[in-house]
This record gives sequence, structure tokens and C-alpha cells, in this order.
Amino acid sequence: MWRLFLPSLLLGWLSSVGCLPGPYPDAWDPDGDGYGGADDCDPDDPDIHVGADEDCTDGIDNNCDGDIDGNDAQCQDADGDGYTQLIDCDDDDPDVYPGAEEICDAKDSDCDGETPEDETDEDGDGYAECNGECDDSDAAVHPGAAELCNGVDDDCDGVLPADEQDEDGDGHGTCDGDCDDADDAVIPGVAVEIDDISWVCVPAGSFEMGSPVGEIGRDVDEVPHAVTLTRPFFVMTTELTQGEFEALAGVDLADCSGGCGADHPVQSVSWFDAVVAANELSTDAGLSPCYRLDGVVCEDGTAAGSDPSICMTEDKGGIEAAVASLGVAGAPYECEGYRLPTEAEWEYAARSAGQVTDAFPTGGNLLSPLDEEDCGGDLVLHDGTALDDVAWYCGNGADQCHAVRSLDPSPYGLYDVSGNVWEWCHDWYTQYGGDATDPWGPASGDRRVNRGGYASSIPGLVRMASRNRFDPGGRSVAMGFRLVRTADP
Repeated sequence: MWRLFLPSLLLGWLSSVGCLPGPYPDAWDPDGDGYGGADDCDPDDPDIHVGADEDCTDGIDNNCDGDIDGNDAQCQDADGDGYTQLIDCDDDDPDVYPGAEEICDAKDSDCDGETPEDETDEDGDGYAECNGECDDSDAAVHPGAAELCNGVDDDCDGVLPADEQDEDGDGHGTCDGDCDDADDAVIPGVAVEIDDISWVCVPAGSFEMGSPVGEIGRDVDEVPHAVTLTRPFFVMTTELTQGEFEALAGVDLADCSGGCGADHPVQSVSWFDAVVAANELSTDAGLSPCYRLDGVVCEDGTAAGSDPSICMTEDKGGIEAAVASLGVAGAPYECEGYRLPTEAEWEYAARSAGQVTDAFPTGGNLLSPLDEEDCGGDLVLHDGTALDDVAWYCGNGADQCHAVRSLDPSPYGLYDVSGNVWEWCHDWYTQYGGDATDPWGPASGDRRVNRGGYASSIPGLVRMASRNRFDPGGRSVAMGFRLVRTADP
């Protein structure tokens, strides 16, 4: 101790009598702290020098400013928060100090050198826990984000999508399939009258399209594959009737050899005739038509250009040929008005939004290969369902169509998805291409898809997975249709 202290006294005395400049030589740094001369008021202690932190309890002038402990500025607590200026990054604000709660005020409240957002925004979406982030591991989840139908509180408002979006209070929101959340009469699977026609709301969802290997009656083009439909849609509960078609198109084209009556499904109509009816219903409802027809040729050979109405008379006989295009860019799902269903929509609706996986709309499969072509009637499916109760086919159809709603509906309230008349679909026919989202077939082809079977079809052809195709300009007593409309184009 004396060996350390005496040199300091000696140097101080030498300096005071003028033998050394300043209190100590500038180059003199016995404690190795990098400070000498006036910048080091204790050359024997490396922790004492100009700029050092003041220890406010040791009675030493640690930073060589002439003030000791409580008199030193670093030892003052100007804002009274219990933290001195030595460690308080803002001694004018009592809410700012080491360990304070970080709040969303763009200040470094806890004095750790980071603002709240920079400190806690782990997923880089610009939001952190301090400003409402409820999942900082997912950049798609943050306050103000779009609420998706995924069971996640995407916008961090504390309400799940299904609970948040039931605006009409009917127990169903847009996220669980409500096609019109402003109308409490519209509920998935319940028929509702719109534009004088009965419709059912079908929610968006996924299902297995096609038929499983081993289903009796299946064909090679029914390859099972997963399909997702991302938009809910309305589908007619019945095939469009002859009376409804005449009201829309202005002519009754039905061939009475195939069964006539205002409540019978329209038949003997081409794909183009069906499109005309869809467009007319859209126009009547104040919606943009889904289709445009150019190069129209009537059944009698009359060239009608872009005016299909010229063909819709008994003399002209409907439309035999035309160039059809969508009235909107993109897929038919984007269309505002009424249209023919895509093949995927048709099967999904027939399967009651994917609830039915057996061959027929109320469940059940054919019992044996002998049943596939059995037209004797009174067939019983494997679950005990009588096929005659749910389908018009060769066993009970008498080779002509029958009034709609004559047989039992599907669980979703759809009639005649098995038999009565084949139903035109939007798609050109092609082989399935594997798992798909919102499919709608190729851009061109030579045959349009039709589904559901006819009143004289064998049992194997009135299964929900059965596929057929026909020239879009052709007409047959076996051919009719039902319409759909996307709920949120």
C-alpha cells in the first residue's frame, strides 16, 4: 500500500513545486487505463479516470469531475423513478428506466437500446406484441390483416372468422358457407326462393371427386382426386323446368316424346340454349351475364351473328352452333351472374358438399355387378335405400322425364341429381388431371360435359360420379340442365 501511495504523493509534490507539468505527466499511466495527466486523478486505479462511471456509494470521485457521489450529476435522479442518470436513458421521464414495461410509444422505455417494434417483431410484419400482434411467428397475422376462413384470428381482434362474420345472425357466417350474410333466410343446405326459382346455398370446401376403385358401375374416367372449391355458390334445387325455360328464353323447345309439362325438366336443348337462359336470368336479376355468344347459327341454319335471341323461336329451333366465351376475364367462378355449373361444382353439390361419398345422393352403392345394368326396378342399395325412391332410371323411368321433386331429395335438398335428364355442365370434357383447386376444364374441346343420367339410363350411369359428354350444339330428349351462381364473385 505504501509503495503504491508514496509515488503519488511524491509526484504530486514535484508537480506542485514546478518540477513536473500539470498534476502528473501526460504520458504517465502507471495503472494502464489509457488515461494520464489531468484525465486521471488516480493513476494507481484503472477504474478511476475522466469518463468513468460514478459509483454513487464509495466516497470516491470515480470520473474525476471534482464531485463525489451524491454531488455528481450521474448520481442524480431528476425524474424520481429510482434510477440515476448513470443508468437511466431518459432521466426526465419517470416511465423510462431499465426494466420498465415496453409500450407502443416508439420510445425505448426499458433502456435496452431497441424501440418496441424492433425489439419484438419476430416475423417481420411490422407488428409486435406491444402494438397488437397476436401471433409473432406468422407474418400474415397482425392487426388489420384480411380475415380468412381458416379458423385463425388473422386480424388479431380476438374474434374467430366464423364468429365475426355472422352479420345476419342466422348462425352461419361467410366463413362457414353462408352465401348471403345479409339475409338470415339464406343458410347452407336450406332451399330459398331467389328470382322466382328455388336455390340451395352450397358452402366452399373440399371433397373426393370421382369414384373409388371397386365402386360397382365405375368407368375408367372417374379417377378419384381431391378437389377444393374456394367459393360458396347457389345451385338450383331442381333441373330448370320447361315452364321456367320458356319464361326466360321465350320458347318451349321440349320434345314431348321425352315427356312434357311445365313442371318437367327442360329437354331437347343444346348447351348454347342453356347459356341463353342463364344470361337472360342474369339480366333479369340485374347481374352481369356470364357468357357471350358470337357466330351464332340457328338450328334451321339461320346466321344470327351475336344475337342469339334470333334463334329462340319454334321456327328457328334454338342454337346449333356458336363461339362461346366468358363475359369476364378469368374463370367462370369470377362471373357475377347465373351460369352452368363446373363439373366439380355439380358433383360437390350432388354429394351434399362432400358429405356423401357413396355412389348415390342419399348414400348407398349397388350390391353386385349384376345391378349395374338391371332395369327390372325395385333395386335395393347396400344401405337398404330403394334406388326407385331416389333416381329416375331404366327401372322406373319409362323412357321419359318426369316432373321435378317427384322423388326424395339429397341431404342438401337437391332433386333428380340421379336420373331424369342429363345436365349440361360448363366444362369441355377431358380426363381428370389430378388434385385441383377451382377446376373448370380445358379452354377448348369438342364435347361438353353432362352429368346425372337420364330416365332410361342403366343404374351404373345414374351414379353421382358417372360422366358423359355431348356435342354442345346437339339436342336430345335426354338433355337438360340446372344453373348455379357464385356467391361472392
